Amino acid sequence: FKIDLATKEITQLYQTDSEAYYGYTSDFGTLIDDEKTIEVTDKGEHIWNSTYYHISNETGEQTQLTENDLPVLSKMPTLRGMDDKYIYFSSATSALWSEDLWPDDASIYVCDYDGEIVATIPIPEFQGYLYYVLPGTDKYLFLQQLVPNPNGMESNYYYVDKSQFNGGGTLEKNLIPLN
Repeated sequence: FKIDLATKEITQLYQTDSEAYYGYTSDFGTLIDDEKTIEVTDKGEHIWNSTYYHISNETGEQTQLTENDLPVLSKMPTLRGMDDKYIYFSSATSALWSEDLWPDDASIYVCDYDGEIVATIPIPEFQGYLYYVLPGTDKYLFLQQLVPNPNGMESNYYYVDKSQFNGGGTLEKNLIPLN
């Protein structure tokens, strides 16, 4: 749903019968990642198949996106966020809770609104939990990694300089030392 806080007008943007879906809105419009389970492993992990949609801010028209629109879709990613310039995907999805299923090339992919990959950020280490993309500021992208510890969960935070987003190059994440 989209809610206009000034007029209190509510518009339904998308409806699904899927187990999970993600939606993010910006000046580009709304992107929907509609996930359906295609396999459940013997460990109870769900393998998803995603269908992506773009909903125009101006017309409300819904368009299914393909690899022609977003070449990153060939990597079978999960939508992880969007800001006023970029769309963020991860090849390490919420289905991958075991080291056995963690991809060797697990990465965060940064795409511009034209669908081109402008940066790849490797996340090769499996520690049991995913990276969350926090679009941050005009200058920095932030990543949150949840790590189990004996007392529950701990978060590690990283940053990536957005001025380096160009040409699809590989960028390293930088740990933010909080201790």
